Amino acid sequence: LLQISGQAGTVLDSVGDLFKSAMLFAFVSLPIVAVAAVLRWRTPVTRAYAIGAVVVASLAAFGVAASTSSLLSIGSLNDAVLASRARGIVAYEIASPLAEQEPVLETEAAAADTPTFAERVDELLQVKNASRRAPVPHGIARDKDVIVVQVEALQTLAIGSTINGREVTPNFNKLARDSWYFPNTISLIWLGNTSDAEFVANTGLMPSKNEPSSIVYGERVVPSLPRRLNDLGYTTETFHANAPEYWNRAELYPSLGFDRFYAQPFFGEDDIIGMGPSDDVLFEKAMERVKELRGADKRYYMDLITLSSHHPFKAVPTSREPIAMPDEWRESQTGRYLNAEHYADAAFGRFMDELKAEGVLDDTIVIVYGDHFGLSETKPKGARRTRSSVPSAASSPSPSVGAFRCSSCCRTGRRARSRTR
Repeated sequence: LLQISGQAGTVLDSVGDLFKSAMLFAFVSLPIVAVAAVLRWRTPVTRAYAIGAVVVASLAAFGVAASTSSLLSIGSLNDAVLASRARGIVAYEIASPLAEQEPVLETEAAAADTPTFAERVDELLQVKNASRRAPVPHGIARDKDVIVVQVEALQTLAIGSTINGREVTPNFNKLARDSWYFPNTISLIWLGNTSDAEFVANTGLMPSKNEPSSIVYGERVVPSLPRRLNDLGYTTETFHANAPEYWNRAELYPSLGFDRFYAQPFFGEDDIIGMGPSDDVLFEKAMERVKELRGADKRYYMDLITLSSHHPFKAVPTSREPIAMPDEWRESQTGRYLNAEHYADAAFGRFMDELKAEGVLDDTIVIVYGDHFGLSETKPKGARRTRSSVPSAASSPSPSVGAFRCSSCCRTGRRARSRTR
């Protein structure tokens, strides 16, 4: 917590959304009790004064203890935003180290539903051997340029959703239909949140459970996709419209082998949405680099990290691609989330249109995935722990290969099924 405390100013909106007025009592009461303890040695203590100090201290302790106990009863604190919103940030920080010591399988019933190692191997082989529209020739993507888009808080639940008959994410939907689509990708983030997703996607390694991976591996040389592509002659660049110190990215990206990192100063101060320049600005600047690299006849791997759909989803103005929704949804967390992802989808669509107009898509693989949950649901005590389901899609490297949809249900222990469309 202390290692990432310096980032609090960047996410004040999220902190405010999670903060409850009841927390003020706990914070205000503690200095009152401290002052009372000092005054106790300087002035006579009356019975009423002593009783008052004891009552204040007891209520504060009871409030924190009750919230912490309530959180522990949930059984799983994987979704930090949800848990913090439910019982408060202070209670979550106290409960989280205790909750992490619980076993992954908490009941006999949950253990009985968990496939054995042999069953999991068989399940994965079924996915590996699933039929596809056409065989994939080896090396079909050789020398293709690669553009990866990590979308802030994009969950599978947004893909294909409609409100009053209007698609929430029409551009992501189109990519899913025409590409290799994996709706049940599991987000493997831990304390590093978005930066953990970047670490996993670029290395294939599990993130650190005890510290943000961007801090643990920030000064190391990590085997990674960018480093391998560098060896093959690619230029590797990553773009994120936030401060380079946020999640220690100034050290993370060199450890992953990226040639260049474009941070907030590169994007300027125009069209700010929430924590930084909008996704439209991100894609515009990335498009400029695409043209420069293509003009120099350089192959490239470009990693784009969006930002505008960040929690608490209040930053996107209603004038920016608003989606009509029922009144009861408009100011709700769900409504704000869907509108934020609707904007992120629209900005991505404009980027794809320009890539197509410039002929870039003929020689480029575009990969899109969500980094972590945006909305979440509580899980009953005893349920198997999972990470949120996020979508991932990769444009097909050749029209002859066709589209592919993996409908794996591995998270629930059922046999995986695959189908093409």
